[in-house]
Amino acid sequence: SQDPTTPPTTEPATQPTTQPATQPPTNPPVQQGKYITNMSVKDTDNAADWKIVTASQGGLVFGDRDYTYTKFPAQLNGAESLLTACDSKNATGDLAEFTAGAKTDVYVFLDTRVETENNVPSWLGSWTKTDMTAETSNEVTFSVYKKTINQGEKVVLGNNNMTGNVVNYPVFAAAANEQATTQPTTQPTTAPTTQPT
Repeated sequence: SQDPTTPPTTEPATQPTTQPATQPPTNPPVQQGKYITNMSVKDTDNAADWKIVTASQGGLVFGDRDYTYTKFPAQLNGAESLLTACDSKNATGDLAEFTAGAKTDVYVFLDTRVETENNVPSWLGSWTKTDMTAETSNEVTFSVYKKTINQGEKVVLGNNNMTGNVVNYPVFAAAANEQATTQPTTQPTTAPTTQPT
């Protein structure tokens, strides 16, 4: 028993120790552009390197390399550019998907070495090869494939279909180039009417 004249002893308060919380892995943020919306990168190993930027001559080709464009189609200056990861060329499944935010012309720049080896990915079968080309600071030449996508339609970007001696494909999106087929309109001519006075 304790002496009533002795004040009770208290032990110094100890702060509870906190362990840093283990954060569950997070999915990369969904990126939004005007034309490329709800983008989801399926190649999780390289997803952090995928970015939406504005395209330009001299701009970056990939999100994980410092290569730049030395020759770039003028009509795509200012378009949305999806910087893919060059390392995504090694993925075997679909690389990404997005939804068109408006009626959109989507362009895929395919390394010409893939074409030379007759390995054009089957998912590009419904796309049109254009007469545009692009070149990079690491001496790669791209052929340009195009497809018009309606607003709200999903675009699935498949794999590169070739991993060695090539780079992955970059993607661009711009307002659909509507070819106006307007007929000249003529106003019917009528003789002036005279009002009796």
